Amino acid sequence: MKKPPDPHVPADADIEAHNRTIDHFKAVYAIIAGLALTEACLRVMPLSSAWDFRIPMFFTLFITVVPIFHGGDRSLDVKYRGHIPQNGWERAKLLWDDYMLLLTAILFVCVAEAIPKQPEAGHAAAELNPQAFYYWMAVMLGFDVFVVAVDRIKTPKPERPKKKPYLDWMWMNAALAGLCWWASRITAPSGAALAVIVPLPWGWSFATTLWRVSCGVFVAAVLRTVMDYEFEHGLMLARAGQTPGP
Repeated sequence: MKKPPDPHVPADADIEAHNRTIDHFKAVYAIIAGLALTEACLRVMPLSSAWDFRIPMFFTLFITVVPIFHGGDRSLDVKYRGHIPQNGWERAKLLWDDYMLLLTAILFVCVAEAIPKQPEAGHAAAELNPQAFYYWMAVMLGFDVFVVAVDRIKTPKPERPKKKPYLDWMWMNAALAGLCWWASRITAPSGAALAVIVPLPWGWSFATTLWRVSCGVFVAAVLRTVMDYEFEHGLMLARAGQTPGP
């Protein structure tokens, strides 16, 4: 007599259908992230010169988006591919992760849209509003800290070291978010050199140029990305004995 299938063991067709669902969310995530980088390119071109302050802005977005996208996309594979949710709580966690990734990608677009366009002839430099770019960078990174913190809470303790370097990601993103928030407080640029005033604590400030501010934030973004790939513990880049499933 043929033994009936175990209801607790999913059939191959069920696993395939579940994996396709994961792929669908990953595809939407990739499309929105790609739209953000496309929009960033359109905002930057044409360049006014090799010293255009929007060049560091573009690469700040680029160097930050890629590892965040990479980690989010990979996390869906690690946590859910081949693992069908068994109850309402597990399904809720899957949907939460899916929608948080999509919201993160939408914030990528917000950052890209905030890159100032080249002002038309006769327009004042103050109309550039570079503060909006750093404001949305801070919002995007702060939101990512929130998502990672929630992910750490809802992941069982024995699995946390295998899944993500939660605390490393949280402090790195929080540090860059703080720097971007600080950069968003600069004064409106003025003059041909696009001079700005950068506020400091206790009422202090110093004068510099928008180009230097953009370059400084870009350098910080590069350091964040280098540390991201150094501390990711095999989640995004395969490492012998450290790479988590599936």
